[in-house]
Amino acid sequence: MGKTGKLVFKGDAPKKSKKSKSKKSKKTESTASVATATSIQVKTPIHEASETNNNVTNAQPIQKKGTGTITSSGTTIMGHGTKFQKEMRSGDAIIININSHPQMRVVKMLLSNISCSISSAFTDNLSQPTAFEYINAPRNEAEERRVKAHKATLEKAEDERVAFGTYAHGGNELVYREKSSTGTSYVIRRQELDREMSREELLLMRSKKKSDKYC
Repeated sequence: MGKTGKLVFKGDAPKKSKKSKSKKSKKTESTASVATATSIQVKTPIHEASETNNNVTNAQPIQKKGTGTITSSGTTIMGHGTKFQKEMRSGDAIIININSHPQMRVVKMLLSNISCSISSAFTDNLSQPTAFEYINAPRNEAEERRVKAHKATLEKAEDERVAFGTYAHGGNELVYREKSSTGTSYVIRRQELDREMSREELLLMRSKKKSDKYC
């Protein structure tokens, strides 16, 4: 006997099985899903990396040898041949070894190239000049530039207010700006005169000060 099966009448087309189509459809959807997920996974890190590079320096912290040596008393650090302001900033870490045990403290304030303060005292004061290392904290360079520019603008406005406000009613004091010894900024100078002068006379005298860029 032949194989038994469903009777098919003449003129009727055999029905196609939907099973294979369903499997194929699911396979296509699964492939598309994987492709979409892969696309998202690839794009996201690139976007995040780009945003990070514009704002924060993402380099791995590096422990560097500090210039010179230091002594300490409580939270005050005294430098000997050091360059604190060139090498470190507030928020950086300073590291020393006491009896072969490393101790790390956070730099709170840089007072000069040879003086700074730390978050808490070392276990022992450093009475003898001691070598040190430091780690620079990650920087948000864009924000630092913005803060620096804003501070410079405020200082300039205050200097001008002080200088120009003095001439409101005349007087016997000439106030003008002069380049500092470093040549990178200006300082306010005050000169006492031998008589009272009008505002116009004071402004004329000030205009003759070639170093004053606001005249």
